[in-house]
Amino acid sequence: GILATTSDDTDNLSILVTARALNEDLFLGALENGLSTHELFRAAAPDFVGQPSTVVAGTILSRIRSSLMAEFLDHLLEADDAFARAVLETLSCHGTGTPPEISAGRISPRRAPAVARVLAEERPVPVGVLLRDPGNRDRRLPLSVLMIARDDEQLVFPDESTPLRSGDRLLLAGRPGVSRRVTNLMENDQALAYALTGEEILQGWFWDWLQRRRQRRAGRRPRKRPSF
Repeated sequence: GILATTSDDTDNLSILVTARALNEDLFLGALENGLSTHELFRAAAPDFVGQPSTVVAGTILSRIRSSLMAEFLDHLLEADDAFARAVLETLSCHGTGTPPEISAGRISPRRAPAVARVLAEERPVPVGVLLRDPGNRDRRLPLSVLMIARDDEQLVFPDESTPLRSGDRLLLAGRPGVSRRVTNLMENDQALAYALTGEEILQGWFWDWLQRRRQRRAGRRPRKRPSF
């Protein structure tokens, strides 16, 4: 492969064109220093283009969205190539051709009241429950939990069977817009109950009245028939 990473875009384009003429099977990567040459880089069609402005902006934005992103990136930089490939393959499975959306969550009575109530009853809520579609629990959301920060411990790519705990901070990445469904699961008792058990809980004054009416009927003794 060839990586053209000089500070001059003209030189980088020249390197790409020359390398491709010598060997069409080369992997070609290039550094695009300025946006004025963007169309030329598109025409050259390298396998990979690095844009410093985009990389810097994306890094800053991800750190603004969640402080956990910096910790995850530090772990990623220290990991081996096999782990990096696993991360890439996992995120590519959610792919729409765009970078994944990074989001964060916290298991607490304020940020995740439905989950907090279940945990207070000492019932387990595994990580995988948050990845189920609220409309169809058998369908997995295009989303991954990158890391759980728990006290002084960092669980990177936790197993879906890992039980959540109060105070856990979650770092998620997936298809844009999908994280809103996770928020619904963490806040809504009905959605969480369905994801956990597959049963739908009906709530509201009408359903409460209907339930009380059924209970009264069930508790009413049958009248004794007169004997002749």
